[in-house]
Amino acid sequence: MAAAWWRRTTRRADPFTLYQFRSTSSTTKPEPSGRRVLVVPAPVQIVLAGEPIVCAGLRVGFAAHDEVRVGAVATPDEFRELADGEGQVVVMPDPADPSQLARRMAAVRDVRPDVPVLVLINAADPERAFTAIDLGATGVMVLDATMRELVAAAVAAADGGMPIDPRLTRHVIDRVTDAARRSGSLTRREEDVVERVWRGLSNKQIGRELGISEPTVKVHLTRVYQRLAVTSRTEAAMWFDARRRTAQDTLAS
Repeated sequence: MAAAWWRRTTRRADPFTLYQFRSTSSTTKPEPSGRRVLVVPAPVQIVLAGEPIVCAGLRVGFAAHDEVRVGAVATPDEFRELADGEGQVVVMPDPADPSQLARRMAAVRDVRPDVPVLVLINAADPERAFTAIDLGATGVMVLDATMRELVAAAVAAADGGMPIDPRLTRHVIDRVTDAARRSGSLTRREEDVVERVWRGLSNKQIGRELGISEPTVKVHLTRVYQRLAVTSRTEAAMWFDARRRTAQDTLAS
């Protein structure tokens, strides 16, 4: 079964689409001469961050797929590769010691605050998935998913999506729905910020669009998290999407 994910892109009217994968297959496009030119997507650059033995197996698996390329393997305490800007997405296997996930996520965020992080948890445990999301994971998959599913999830995360393992999707949707019900009241500016988080923009990009500084964006996000009782950009974006869909359903009824 294909993993579910929320796709975010400014090229679509609906930035979030459930149960859809980004196509990474070759395509053709017409030229003025009438000829069709083959367009092959560039592979997504992955940094693996975790125990060497687990990352070694993942590297072999990813190597069999043209859609991705593993550019670096970082030990849990060493993310120098990220400092050089290498890698469009970090794939992080859940550490054997669950308490270490927060430290490893913080180590990545210290170097590359906006890089997508796909966490691979060891079992389909909703609470563990929520922990990863609360710590700032862009998406969560179960480690025993097929390599095709993991490849698609990594590509989705790099493309601005929020890949969620299908075994966890129902739990995540329920949690987001609960957050939408307790939405409280956001100011107009806070809604503007959340809408842009939903679109996949970084804090710097949000500030540029709204004409405010990056620190001000962070202040607005902190207040949004408090009002919505969420702890991450992923949850805030999911809340916005759930509220948007609820509003659409109300208008259609």
